[in-house]
Amino acid sequence: MLVGPITDLLTFYSDYQVAAGLPNLIKPGDRAVVPLPFAPSWADGTRIVLGEDSIDFDVTLKAVDDKAQTATILVRHVPPAKPLIKIPVEWMRAPVADTPNNWVQVEKHGDGTYTAGIGKETFDVETRIDLKTGRILSGTIDNVVDVMERKCSDAALIQAGEPKRYQIKRRIELR
Repeated sequence: MLVGPITDLLTFYSDYQVAAGLPNLIKPGDRAVVPLPFAPSWADGTRIVLGEDSIDFDVTLKAVDDKAQTATILVRHVPPAKPLIKIPVEWMRAPVADTPNNWVQVEKHGDGTYTAGIGKETFDVETRIDLKTGRILSGTIDNVVDVMERKCSDAALIQAGEPKRYQIKRRIELR
């Protein structure tokens, strides 16, 4: 139950670390794109047998408040041109949205069936930082996943039912 909240909190710190390592973020509006050279997994190997997303970091120095000694960074997690996720079956290759699919999840059920989903994930992480101490003062994560999912009766995901489309939306606030 703690994996989700821990990884959400880690996202604020890891995005801050990415931004802090970019020497060209000097004034508001400065921007850089940093590709992530691997697809992180959240699969536990038991219930979630495949869970990956592939993103690039699109980092912008949004604001600097000299008086308050704070900076606001925006890190958009966007699909790369060539996502690095594993796509286990042909029906998952067609784009669900307006970019190549960069999110995949396969869940195994106790009755031997599977739920397989593919789609596009993006999230915007805005973080306000104290420039004197480096402490994170506040932040938000807006996460959207456009999903196409099928119930499957086999591990190869070939015996797949009708597709179901839906959207997952999450907003996390750190104060």
